[in-house]
Amino acid sequence: MKKIIFLLILLISFILGVFILSGNDSSNINTEDEQMAKETLVTFFDNLANGQYEEALNYFYPESNSIYYGRSADREYYDWDLISKYSNRINASKAEQLADYCEITRSCLPVEILETRTGDEFEYTFDVQFRKEDGSLLSYSSENITDSRRKNDETFVFRVVKKGITGIETVFVVTTPPVDTLE
Repeated sequence: MKKIIFLLILLISFILGVFILSGNDSSNINTEDEQMAKETLVTFFDNLANGQYEEALNYFYPESNSIYYGRSADREYYDWDLISKYSNRINASKAEQLADYCEITRSCLPVEILETRTGDEFEYTFDVQFRKEDGSLLSYSSENITDSRRKNDETFVFRVVKKGITGIETVFVVTTPPVDTLE
């Protein structure tokens, strides 16, 4: 009996060792997901800053749910109406609406990530700053920006979530719209 227990312990130790050495532990997966979430946020704002609105739409999915639209205990939810209200074009595409939004708000700039927080395995929250063309930081002291989207006058909060897998590729999307100072 002692030999069987010893062999079982040895077998379990071997399996765990192989699993850890293969790089499939959850910390590597979370690190990869965090990196993908960061790349999604940076790519989204780079596309906006460069006027590539159609491409930016691939990284943007404002969450809306009729039950949760507005504010819950720990987050705000947005729908496309926040973006489209800035467009006066008739039958404008989402890319055109996003272009109008960026032109009016002047907040579609390259992003610098300052801090990352993990909500769960599907959600990352980033504290970011934006650099204007002259090198200065984008700063809004307006009281119209809600606290959940602004940490201070120069630091803003954005959420990126894992939406699932398309084919074999994991898809992350930005759910927080660019800073809107005219709410």
